[in-house]
Amino acid sequence: MADRTYSAFRRHPDRGGFLSIAAAAQEYRNGFTGVALDVGSEPTARLNGSQPLRSTKMIGAVVIWNRPNLKMRLMVFSNFKTGGLSLRQISAAVMNEWIDVYVESISQASAPCQRKPWSLNTFKGYQVECTGQQRTLARVFAEDDQLVMLDYRLVPGEDNKRATAIFDSFRLLTREERNIASIQQSMPPKLDQEPPEHLPMSDAAADGLIGPVRRVKDVTKPSEQHRPVIETETSYDRTGFRASQIRYNDGYAELITTWGWLEGRRVDFQSAVHYAPGERIAMFDREDVVGGILYDPEHTSRYGTIYDLELDRIGRVIKRTRYSVEGSIVTIETVTFTGNVRRRRLSGADGTFGSDVEEKLDERGNVVDRKIFMASGQVFQHFAYTYVFDETGNWVKRTENVVSPSIKRRMNRSKYSEVTTREILYYDDKPTKRLS
Repeated sequence: MADRTYSAFRRHPDRGGFLSIAAAAQEYRNGFTGVALDVGSEPTARLNGSQPLRSTKMIGAVVIWNRPNLKMRLMVFSNFKTGGLSLRQISAAVMNEWIDVYVESISQASAPCQRKPWSLNTFKGYQVECTGQQRTLARVFAEDDQLVMLDYRLVPGEDNKRATAIFDSFRLLTREERNIASIQQSMPPKLDQEPPEHLPMSDAAADGLIGPVRRVKDVTKPSEQHRPVIETETSYDRTGFRASQIRYNDGYAELITTWGWLEGRRVDFQSAVHYAPGERIAMFDREDVVGGILYDPEHTSRYGTIYDLELDRIGRVIKRTRYSVEGSIVTIETVTFTGNVRRRRLSGADGTFGSDVEEKLDERGNVVDRKIFMASGQVFQHFAYTYVFDETGNWVKRTENVVSPSIKRRMNRSKYSEVTTREILYYDDKPTKRLS
């Protein structure tokens, strides 16, 4: 290594160039097929890079552990090209070229080095052991269309047991782990929290939630054979306002929204979730979205959408004006209350029709009847709801039924009831069901 800290291959005299590494925009496991390694500590750096070989140019990412008692790397490279053509398969010849460059980069301090065939489970490649003054152990193998390299620098007197145990822990991430990794990578920036002096009714209260609710996960079971399950996971702060919400589609996180306050105004930011190529591309393929439009990362605004709220005397929102990042009005929502009936109308800045919904609420604030109107005023959809509640008074099961037979035919649904279940986590740790 050029600087002996596992930061890059040194220049190869015949091929030219350095291993080019820029500040990582994403963690390796999110830009490539998800992999995991049980090291016992967090990496000290995650970097993107490329490496020219005789016949190809490898492009990938490097994860580095550079501590006094642990110096090792995990490298995942793919997308290599020969003569402008993109090649998918990692051949033994490519692995040997890679090893040649690696051995040459460390040979002055670590020679002699020996390579031998190696395999573990479905992974096949080579193990390289250098026994000079600076001893190293490395494995190079193919994982699908990627080349993976693990190398470990041994301290004086250390045997191979620790390095081998770490290497043997290499595995592919499960679907759930890949989902979590993608959520972590795609999480929008945390917004400022400067609540106004006089807070409106909280989001939790407006949603009919009782008690110090920390997180709610809604799971809707499909009513048709090919309809995907839609899930949402909403987190609330201690004052009952939404902090974040993750929307899932068929088990994959699809859209993340975070909320905050700015000079007394409600603000939010949305980001679509990125997945590894071929895994799942949700929505806009990891483009940031704001109010349904693509977000320009060069824009000076840090925020996605800004809301102005108008309240009634008991703190309920009766008008919500939503602004784009440029400051223009996107939508205007007006809310009226007549007894236990709430009417929500949404329009564009020019008055164009957006939506019109009438909801009848029970004594807890839960919707028991919902009518959705068309611009003409005709009822387009009509639903009735029944609930099962937990000991706190929050519903944990909701059944939605389509009311009108004519609307049933218009909706073209093979079944006319749909069940949504809830897992609720409370701040005082008294959930009906614990969220995993």
